[in-house]
Amino acid sequence: MKFCGLFTGILASAVLCALPLRAQTDDGADTSRTYRLGEVTVRADSIRRVEPASVQQVPYVRLSRTDAPTAAGLLYQVPAARVQTNSRGEALVYLRASAERQVALFFDGALMNVPWDNRLDMSMLPTGAVGGITVSKGAPSVLYGANTLGGTINMVSLDHADEGSSTQINTQAGSSGLFGASLVHTGRRGGFRYIAEGGYTSREGIALPQGATLPFNQSADALRTNSDLRSMNLYLRAENQFSNEAEIGLAVFFADAEKGVAPEGHVEDARFWRYPSWQGLTVSLNSELIFGAEREWFFRGAAWGTRFAQDIAQYDDALYSVRTAQEEDRDVTLGTRLLLGRSLGDGRVTLALNGLNSVHDQRDLAYDSTGALIEMVDAGGAVIEYPTATYEQRVYSLGVEAEQTFAPVTVTLGASLDGMSTPRTGDKPAQDAFGDVSLVGGASVEVSEGLALRVSGGRKTRFPTMRELYGEALRRFLINPTLKPEETWVGELGLESRGDLGSLGLVGFYYDTKNTIDQRTLDTLGGRKRQRINLPGSRSAGLELTGTLRALAPLRLDGHFTFVSARGIGSAADGADSSFFLTEKPEIISTITAEYAFAFGLLPSIELVHTGLAYSPNDNNEMVRLEPSTVVNLRLAYRFTPWGETLAQLYARINNATDALVQPQLGLPAAGREIVAGVKLSL
Repeated sequence: MKFCGLFTGILASAVLCALPLRAQTDDGADTSRTYRLGEVTVRADSIRRVEPASVQQVPYVRLSRTDAPTAAGLLYQVPAARVQTNSRGEALVYLRASAERQVALFFDGALMNVPWDNRLDMSMLPTGAVGGITVSKGAPSVLYGANTLGGTINMVSLDHADEGSSTQINTQAGSSGLFGASLVHTGRRGGFRYIAEGGYTSREGIALPQGATLPFNQSADALRTNSDLRSMNLYLRAENQFSNEAEIGLAVFFADAEKGVAPEGHVEDARFWRYPSWQGLTVSLNSELIFGAEREWFFRGAAWGTRFAQDIAQYDDALYSVRTAQEEDRDVTLGTRLLLGRSLGDGRVTLALNGLNSVHDQRDLAYDSTGALIEMVDAGGAVIEYPTATYEQRVYSLGVEAEQTFAPVTVTLGASLDGMSTPRTGDKPAQDAFGDVSLVGGASVEVSEGLALRVSGGRKTRFPTMRELYGEALRRFLINPTLKPEETWVGELGLESRGDLGSLGLVGFYYDTKNTIDQRTLDTLGGRKRQRINLPGSRSAGLELTGTLRALAPLRLDGHFTFVSARGIGSAADGADSSFFLTEKPEIISTITAEYAFAFGLLPSIELVHTGLAYSPNDNNEMVRLEPSTVVNLRLAYRFTPWGETLAQLYARINNATDALVQPQLGLPAAGREIVAGVKLSL
């Protein structure tokens, strides 16, 4: 609680400094800038965009000081966000008390979630090209489409602001065998802009923290069992602005990786998995057109195609010497977002069409006790190929959103019809289509210059994914054909203040969800299995604080603090409602960063990342406490110009300097102490 009190006091100071001042963003940029091509939210040039939900931006300067090689290491800078690595080895992002499949991740306008399970492993997404993050929470705009119940994260690539070009070279090395390098080249020639980025990251494993109790599946080594990683990536984007009214852009992203999956250490019967191959290719096209006699109409379109392939190898024990099975997943996804809007005086109306079609092919291979592939034969004894099961889903959203300003009040209302169907279900029974209505509304009032009050609410639905409906995860899960969509009503009340000396955001929020999708453990003739189930519902209420204090320059303080009470709802034996803890939902998520910029280029900083009390189920479906933790990250950088206009930065950092034990999930501790050093050059 001392940590919380310190943070609250800092934010209180930010309020006093910021209330009477001119509205600005955290890094001093004018908030009235037009949106870049590829960002999801849209507005006409002459209209200030007012989101019905909480919208927060994390600029490049804050992301770059994390020195993170993958996106999993960036997101603690995002208010109310946490990244947790699950028993499948996937680093997944959560906003507030949301589930991981409720959050949609976009990169330059293209949806990055793999539709089969509607999520993405953040440890496989590199950071070399990331120039900023915009997060929408609460009741996101209907412009985002379906399945955004928990919010959206939109990453945008670096952009060259002026004529000419520049090159950035980043290298780093550290403990646990960490090595990373990236090369980024950006340029602008008139209306033409481009970026080319390539990167490589590898590590021998994740450091095991002191105090970790792992009676099973962990050697005496200082690294977590089977937690190595190797990844490389390439990103290319080109945009051309033909005039002030027309622009088009094309982007290509490719990633190739392999990694191990750390097994759960609290049970003997854990997953023993590796990803020998993980590949993703995304091609996206973005366009914008403004037309009409008074430039009152605008059209923005995005289309993308993704080819995703992964192999999951299963082993019989923590030695990972004998492969017993392998799952081969191949996904092809086509998606589009079409927006047509018209300015109407001090308002606007926007029509939105979002569509997605995804095909998932899966083949399960079996191996004998020596690790050799078992041949499959037909009735005549001839060797045949293992069968491939094909699944397909179609997701659509047709919506309209209207915004009108009645000075000093701006009102936003929106509605959409969302749906999902699965025309192909592999070897599983056919599934009826899902459909529902999403609603969103909000109002903001400018109380004074630099101070605004906002209220919003809405209703969103999250459909079950194909994996939740049909996936068996190499016979680890039992399917449940009766799964229902999650339905949530959400409300927010927010106060926002921005000024030359600081900024503050204060948001109270409430979520009421029906048919919350969770899982349980069952004893079967084939051993212990897991199964997706619908809980009667859940409720979450909380408070979110964000703040930046620049009044003490060259000392700068940034931070966010989120408290959330999340409870599931059930029925007791007497029929009365009862509540219980939801799985792995921390009560507190908080980060505070202090950085001092010496005039001669020295930049020391300290980060405190606090995670509150949470609960995780054991194999008997009993909730076990996950104790609170505070991680201290230390960084020392020196910035200088060795020659000409070249800017160089040398840095060293100690992540989790106290080697604190952090348990996001039972039996899967987060990384212990890590030491990293690197060089950044801007040419």
